Amino acid sequence: MGYITRLYFKDLTNLSDARFAAAADAEFVGFSFDPISTNYVAPNAMMEMRGWLSGPKIVGNFNLIAPDDLNLEIDNYELEVVELDFSLYAGYARSVHAETILRLKLSALDQAGLRHFDGDYLLIHADEIFSNWTLTRTNRHVLDLLKSACAHNRCIIDIPAEAQQLREIVQMLSPYALCLYGGQEQRPGIKEFTDMQEKLEALEA
Repeated sequence: MGYITRLYFKDLTNLSDARFAAAADAEFVGFSFDPISTNYVAPNAMMEMRGWLSGPKIVGNFNLIAPDDLNLEIDNYELEVVELDFSLYAGYARSVHAETILRLKLSALDQAGLRHFDGDYLLIHADEIFSNWTLTRTNRHVLDLLKSACAHNRCIIDIPAEAQQLREIVQMLSPYALCLYGGQEQRPGIKEFTDMQEKLEALEA
């Protein structure tokens, strides 16, 4: 089944969500390599899960990490894409041994030097000021910045929204992809996907 935009299933923590994402023809399936994140997945667990997947690009999401250590992680775990903080890696993305997603707070979008953006993808995410799509779409200045960023970069949008709002985001911004999140399993191998199914139905082509 086709969708009106590409999908990035981000920071997954279990095989149920990872297999659901692959079945949904996700462009990216991401796992957090940040030990302090609530979504952290140990590398060996990630490798076990990826053995069940085919199709999506595997993303490692990192926080503070030195370039040499990052490239070692990429090589050791055969990561195809890494997600990194814009403020730390802008200007250094071409030294990374994989494609790069550089994430940027929505409220910092007008402060970023996007003319010198050197990542492969720009992930724009909600923050404490613009915490959801309803707040974002009512700010004309921010909306114009988002439209411009999406017009000039392969933007991935990570802004919380109700299922019925996802189609509006795509129609207004024409992003490269949207972020979606999984959740906890009721027990190993058992998971309810009602909310995710509603979001996918809203994005059907």
